[in-house]
Amino acid sequence: MPGGAPTQPRRRPRWRVLLTVVIGFHLLGFLSSLDALMSTRTPQGAVAWIVSLNTVPYVAVPAYWVFGASEFRGYVVARRDEDSSLARALQPKTEELWSHQYIAEEPSKHLDGVQRLARWPFLHGNEVELLVDGKATFDSIFRGIEQAERYLLVQFYIVRDDDLGREFQRRLVERAEAGVEVYFLYDEIGSYRLPGSYLDTLREAGVHVQHFHSTRGRGNRFQLNFRNHRKT
Repeated sequence: MPGGAPTQPRRRPRWRVLLTVVIGFHLLGFLSSLDALMSTRTPQGAVAWIVSLNTVPYVAVPAYWVFGASEFRGYVVARRDEDSSLARALQPKTEELWSHQYIAEEPSKHLDGVQRLARWPFLHGNEVELLVDGKATFDSIFRGIEQAERYLLVQFYIVRDDDLGREFQRRLVERAEAGVEVYFLYDEIGSYRLPGSYLDTLREAGVHVQHFHSTRGRGNRFQLNFRNHRKT
């Protein structure tokens, strides 16, 4: 009324605020479960996400958008233009490779399928070695390093500054000092304990050192599951 005391704005009851939050989380959970249904890489993973997103969305929704996304969007964007330019540069070489294609004595739909997926032929002059344990594996790796004459491409997820890691470092340094172009790529999370001095020793010897990280792009800051097999 004119001249009367000012009226206080009515506060929304707490139960309504709580109900709005609950409905919002369940709606986000439902929408996220549709995304999981369409994009999760395995059926088991899709079912697990759909169930959790619709039953406990308060926990599952943040977890899904941190760990569950199936596309590294920053990687896709970064590679789009690069792939097209690489394809143009490599086209003459890939055409040459098909003339060296390995032809199996009996047609195999599995081999043909792999070649179609890889867009790359099986070639003559290759051999397979069965490595039964860690010692055999690193013996083979070290032999390969020793045999490098022009360039050496090395990538690892986990590298440690221990006896094996220092032996690995020594061999890379030796090849670099012998005039071999050595390129070393490591994962920044898998090798988070690797000291800077380890990398400095490699760089001082002429090794090209680069770490891999999947946090580029605004939408990828928390996509910690993209750690391996997606290196550039």
